[in-house]
Amino acid sequence: MVALGDMLTMRRMVAVCSAVCGGVDMATALHTVLLSRFMPVLTKKTLCATLNDLGVIERKKQEDIAITSTPDTLTIGSVTIPKLKGDPELVPSTLFYENKNQARTLEELARSLEGGCRHLLLVGNQGVGKNKLVDRLLNLLEAEREYLQLHRDSTVQSITVQVRRGSTYSSAGTPLSSPSQSR
Repeated sequence: MVALGDMLTMRRMVAVCSAVCGGVDMATALHTVLLSRFMPVLTKKTLCATLNDLGVIERKKQEDIAITSTPDTLTIGSVTIPKLKGDPELVPSTLFYENKNQARTLEELARSLEGGCRHLLLVGNQGVGKNKLVDRLLNLLEAEREYLQLHRDSTVQSITVQVRRGSTYSSAGTPLSSPSQSR
């Protein structure tokens, strides 16, 4: 069994601090960063009990999250990030009906982008709306979509190619991993 203290790496602590500075309460930030909803029941109970003992209590508020856009920035809730201004033909446009949970998820994704994350991994069952959320965020950011479909047999070698330049080798994306370059 992994100790909870071992799960709080420096990167995760920075993510917690970034979220708290952005207005998220400490308990929510810790649960999000530690992926507590995927923890075994006993581990999650231990985490909740420890946080309660320390006085770290989750705020329960269901306020609406506003999404506003200016020509240069996008604001989702308490997070403001610059727009990326990609090629308009490659910016996804999809029919999207917002609700509170989706707005909250978009705010979390925007907070990750604001904190310096360039790559996001969304995990969930087929058909729950992962692509729809990403397409909506990219549409709001006016950013191009680069789509990479992974499956259980995907390997690093299958999505990258070794390119030799002189006496050195470097990894380069394949048309599979960079569809916008192959157009």
